[in-house]
Amino acid sequence: MRAMAFTDFGADLEATDLPVPEPGPGEVLVQVLAPSVNGFDLGVLGGYLKDSGKERWSAAGLSAGLGR
Repeated sequence: MRAMAFTDFGADLEATDLPVPEPGPGEVLVQVLAPSVNGFDLGVLGGYLKDSGKERWSAAGLSAGLGR
């Protein structure tokens, strides 16, 4: 799968290839068609919120798999 990732706080986002994850029990695999980037994401990327302990993201997509 194609993903945007960063290796360290303050680093630029880079396009990378990752293996498609297998959903576990009670999980759904989502094929993301429209990701978003918001102020919180930019704060994490910039290193300002690295100790926030919260994950926030939003995206639109399709169900691609169901864990059993």
